Parts: sequence; structure tokens; C-alpha cells
Amino acid sequence: MSKEIFQRFKRNAAIIIGSRLIFGILNILSSMIVVRFFGLAELGIVILLHSYTRLFNDIIKFDSWQAVLTYGSKFHETNDKVEQKKLFGLLITIDLVSISIGVICAIAFVPYAIDIFEWPEQVAKFAPFYAIAIFFMAHASPNGILRLFDRVDALAIEFALRATVKFIGVCLTAYLGGSAFHLVLTWFAAAVISGTWPLLICVKELHQRGQLPSLQFNWRKLSRRFPGIWRFLAFANMASSVGFLYTTGTVLFLGTTLGAAQAAVVEIAYQFTGALSRPIRILGPIIMPEFTKLVANNDWVTFRKIITQQLKVTGILILLIGLPLLLAFSFVLNTIYGPEVLEYVWLFRFLLLFVFLKILAFTFDPAILAANKPGMLLIIRAVTALIYVITALSLLNQYGIASVGFAAMLGQIFYIAIVLGFGKKLLKKRVVRHKILPDHK
Repeated sequence: MSKEIFQRFKRNAAIIIGSRLIFGILNILSSMIVVRFFGLAELGIVILLHSYTRLFNDIIKFDSWQAVLTYGSKFHETNDKVEQKKLFGLLITIDLVSISIGVICAIAFVPYAIDIFEWPEQVAKFAPFYAIAIFFMAHASPNGILRLFDRVDALAIEFALRATVKFIGVCLTAYLGGSAFHLVLTWFAAAVISGTWPLLICVKELHQRGQLPSLQFNWRKLSRRFPGIWRFLAFANMASSVGFLYTTGTVLFLGTTLGAAQAAVVEIAYQFTGALSRPIRILGPIIMPEFTKLVANNDWVTFRKIITQQLKVTGILILLIGLPLLLAFSFVLNTIYGPEVLEYVWLFRFLLLFVFLKILAFTFDPAILAANKPGMLLIIRAVTALIYVITALSLLNQYGIASVGFAAMLGQIFYIAIVLGFGKKLLKKRVVRHKILPDHK
């Protein structure tokens, strides 16, 4: 069992990591062009509008792809297409309603955002239309369905499309002497075009498998077929929404207090370090279907074995790759962005360490959700987010935006420590409870 899982995981990992590394570099080049041709303030305008839009996506949306995997894996394993279609229909309609509410709220609050962020006139007029991009940003049921059907290649292409469209748009804007408004159009086009791709592939897969679901709005009756699904959705969504504090929330807060340029620096830092971590972090959603299948089979020994092996391998890779990168970090940063960004080098260093810690723990969230413990994940995420907010606010006046990176790193250290403590006890209990023999292969 574990050998089969690792083979499938390595295949999908190769697809995702290859795409994210190549096109993550393209994203960095796009930011580099914007900084050198337009400056941090212009980039900040685009970042603040995008972050404002993402705020409503992060808070109101349901991360229903997690429910697709947690509840759908059992039906997928038993080839129960009838129950699987009902599950897909329920979750897709929840997506449509929740995302629509997010779009409406984003449009309604645009006048207040214009006053707060002081967007240029053209950008301000386009802001309500930009909110439509929320439909294409959400990691909703179609993403979960593609993962359940082992079509991670479609998700890799989505990222590639977004990076490519953004890069082409940035180059054209710079060449033609465009403005922040044209950069906004570029970000919007990238979100819509790339977000359309997985939707089309999902529809194609469902049609070919004869599992196109009908829209199911009788939620109360249908949800009885999937006990605990509302609780799972609520807790999983709240846990993932806490993450907006680190990126979207921080960027918006800095934009209102320190200005667009400072917000842009933080966004660039997250993007730069994220280019290194995103290929690995995306492996969490890839491994989750495997975890849910193991849970469905009560194979907690293999479950524990995978996490243990992952921690060992990932830890070694971080030491081999991370140390040389830290040593050469100032040179790399100056070469890409120039001295304007280099003065914030400690923000980048702390965020890089934060990223390494996130890479180390990339299986933790999907493991907790696969074990159907969304409440535990919510509590842990809330505690670490509180540590982040208190630390960042306490140090901001004295150390500037470098405190954001330090607070993120400190919060992640606490996250790993807490999960390891609770996770070890939980796995031990489940192995004993189900009396799993230690000979699973």
C-alpha cells in the first residue's frame, strides 16, 4: 500500500514541482519588471486591489475541495457513482452560493476601499468588475474533483497559465508605457483565464465518467446522507481563512497604515519566498487523497509511516538547499529587484525561514483534515495566528516590516510544535483502537 502511494505521489509531485518552479520564476520576473519600470508604489496599487478582492474570497468561501476528498474518497474507492454525484451536486451548489455572496460583498464595499486605499480614478472605476475574479480564485469543488480523479496536471497548467498571462501583460504594459490600470487589467485577465481552465477540465472529466451532477439546493435533506459535512466545512473553512492574516490581511493593513509601497514590498517578499515553497506546499493537497483512502481503510500504520518518512526527507532537503540560499540571499535579492528592495533584506530572510518551516510541515494540515479533525486544526491555526498578530504588532514600530517576517517564523515554530504533540498522541490512539497489524506494505 505505502509503495503504491509513494509511486503515485512522486509522479504527481514531479508534475506540480516542475510547473511551479518554472512558472514561479516567471512570476518573479514579472514583479522585477514592474518594480524596475513602474516602482513599488504602482505595484502597491495593483497588490492592494487584488488583496482586497482576495479578502472576501478568503473569508466567505468554503474550501469545499477538502470535503470532496474527505467524503468522496470512500465512494471513489467503492465506485459508488450515485452517492458521489450527490456529494458533488451538494458541494458545487454551496460553492456557487458562497462565492456569489463574496462577490456581492466585495462590490458593495468598494466605495469604502476607494477612500481607504486612494486608488487612481481608472482603477477605482474598474474595482467592482475586478471582484468578479473571485469566481476564478476559489479553491472549490472542481479542484477537489480533479485531485480525486488524479488530474493534478490540470492544476499545474492553471498555475502556468496565470504566470504566463501575467508576464505577457506586464511586458506589454512596460513596452507600451502603460499605467497601474493596465497592470490591474493584466492581473484580472490572469485570474480569469487561468481559473477557467480547471473548470473546463472538471466538466470534461465528469461528463466522460457519467457523473455530471445536477444542482442540489435542498441542502438540509441532502446533507443527511453525509453526516458531519456542515461541521467539517465550517471548521475547515475557518481554519483556512485564518491564513489570510499572514498575506492578504497583512498587506491590506500595511497599505492602510504605512502606504502602498510597504505593502508591495511584503507582497514581493511573500511571492519571492512563495516561489520556493509553493511547489512543496501544493503537495499537501496532492497527498490528501492518499491520506483519506488510508483513513477509509483504517490503515493508520501506513498513515503514520508516510508522515515520518516525509519529515526525514524534507528535513534533509531543507538543510542541503536552504543553507546555501541563505548565504547568497542578499546578492540574489539585489540582482533581481535592486537596492530599493534590498534594504528590507531581513523581512525576506525571516520569511524564507518561515517558508522552510512550512515546507517541513506540508503534510500536517491534510493529515489532520483526512482524520476528520477540522476543529483541532482550527484551534491550532487560531493560536498560531494570534501569536503572529501579537508579535508583529508589538515589533512593527521598532523594527518596521521585518517584524512581519519574524512573527510569521515564530508562529510557524509554535504550529509545528503543537501539531507534533497532539498528532503523535492521536495517531497512537487510532493505531491501538483499530488494532492494525504492523505489516502493511
